[in-house]
Amino acid sequence: MAVLNALQEFESSLGLAEQLLDLEQQYADPPSVADETVVRGLRGGAAVLMVAAFEEFLRAVMAEHLAKLSGNAPPVIFDDLPKAIRLHSIYGALDRAMRGARYEEPTERIDRLPDIVRVCSQIGKVIDPSVFADTEGNPNSRNLRELFKKVEVSDVFRSIRGGFEVGWGGPQAETFIADKLDEIVNRRHVVAHRASVLNVARGDLREGCRFLQVLARVLDLHLNDHINAIIAQDGGA
Repeated sequence: MAVLNALQEFESSLGLAEQLLDLEQQYADPPSVADETVVRGLRGGAAVLMVAAFEEFLRAVMAEHLAKLSGNAPPVIFDDLPKAIRLHSIYGALDRAMRGARYEEPTERIDRLPDIVRVCSQIGKVIDPSVFADTEGNPNSRNLRELFKKVEVSDVFRSIRGGFEVGWGGPQAETFIADKLDEIVNRRHVVAHRASVLNVARGDLREGCRFLQVLARVLDLHLNDHINAIIAQDGGA
């Protein structure tokens, strides 16, 4: 079986949300009383799934492309990497080793020693791609911007704006990408925590899927080009 990359995995997962919306389309809008529960479930499921797929994509795409700078014979020596990458590689790896992995059951300090020793042995030699992939459980615009700052992209929304507008089909307001992402993520929060669904228009859910697909494609391309440029600048390409 072929190994899918982060973007392919995302588009496959996003397809699950789209399938729910295809099923929901069969019901009247607004739904009858008899169909209301089904429609709520389908719309709510789609709202949650699309954001979960995007969050997993962000983790996977960062790890995938940062892996190009890792390995036993990295193409760029550690000291030649951009400052932001060096800083987060060291501090991120140490923090995780000292505190334990986020979202996992806490372990005893003695049990963390092997990981701390391993991380210390790698400091200044090789990066750990996985430490760049933390979305803090919320793939909103603030956290997305912070993810890319860790790899020396100061303003990811400004950097991808041109590519996004080509994929979206026309120019948009300067804050459109960040605002639309926050709208989609906040809708997930409302659905997940308040079970409030019927006020979510099916058209907005369709647009949300399309937006996340375009955004994921341009992020994947931009990150790929950014890491390749780091390698080329060091003479490793």
